[in-house]
Amino acid sequence: MDNFVIEKVLKAYRRLQEQHTNDAATWIDMQEDEIWIQICFCILSSNVRFEMAYSATRHLMDCGLIERGRLALLPEVSIKQIACELSKPHYLPLRKDGTRRRYRFPNSRADHIVQTAIHLQGTQITDVLHHCETDYQAREFLVRRIHGMGLKESSMFLRNIRYSHGLAVIDVHILHFLKKGGLIGHSNYRIQDKKTYLYLETLLRNFALDNRLDMSILDLAIWKSVREGYV
Repeated sequence: MDNFVIEKVLKAYRRLQEQHTNDAATWIDMQEDEIWIQICFCILSSNVRFEMAYSATRHLMDCGLIERGRLALLPEVSIKQIACELSKPHYLPLRKDGTRRRYRFPNSRADHIVQTAIHLQGTQITDVLHHCETDYQAREFLVRRIHGMGLKESSMFLRNIRYSHGLAVIDVHILHFLKKGGLIGHSNYRIQDKKTYLYLETLLRNFALDNRLDMSILDLAIWKSVREGYV
């Protein structure tokens, strides 16, 4: 195990832990519309950078295109309108020449958002979460019912609304940390494979348990440390 890498992540963890403690808002306090926006963000975050997903979500909100009730009433129109906006050069991160980017997957993500609104029509997401006995059960529900959300995106959603503290958002940043920290021998893993995802999540969970860390803060600390070049 590389103690230098581990210490860098633990330092980031301690900073985030203080912020996390001071921010008391959880899914129980959130309105359904707020939770829906988090779902849209996680759908839009699949295979794109955080900045692109975040700026795309904000832009679609500002345009009034992802209001949940509207999407189910006019699905075909909504898909076209969302895809059209995502195809425009509005989004971060900026290119080297200072211009903005087009969203990478306008058509598929527009369809995923609208189809999810249809499938969840009449469903209160908070009610579903209340009835789930574990965060694993909640994640399985999301993977089954929400178009465009796999294990990673569902774990991110449950983390972001502070429903779960025991699931990991396994991505290239986590893989990088596991390799650099000496927890795995190589990084040639297919995260899309469920068995591999759960294996890597177990490795990270064991590391968290050994160090008495909250997983929902730990993977944020890893993500931040890798992005900023500290690991």
